[in-house]
Amino acid sequence: MYPHNTRWLSLAERRLAQARLAEDAGEADEDTLSDTPWQGLKLALREPKVYLFAWMSCTQLLGLGFINFFPTLTATLGFSTTNTLLIAA
Repeated sequence: MYPHNTRWLSLAERRLAQARLAEDAGEADEDTLSDTPWQGLKLALREPKVYLFAWMSCTQLLGLGFINFFPTLTATLGFSTTNTLLIAA
């Protein structure tokens, strides 16, 4: 489904969704022969979404790292295997 043929949106909501997609597409979405990888890097570094995605990825990895190693850390405190798994659950 796409905004122009979504049945559960009103006509005004469909038009708004299409306008947002067109606005988000930007002007530099087409490649030209003069584009270089460095220009692409500059474009990416100017985009706030890149920094938001990097921050979200880092926080997710931190959380997953904590969850993965928490049972090991708990076991070093002297608890039995069963108690370690119950504490980590």
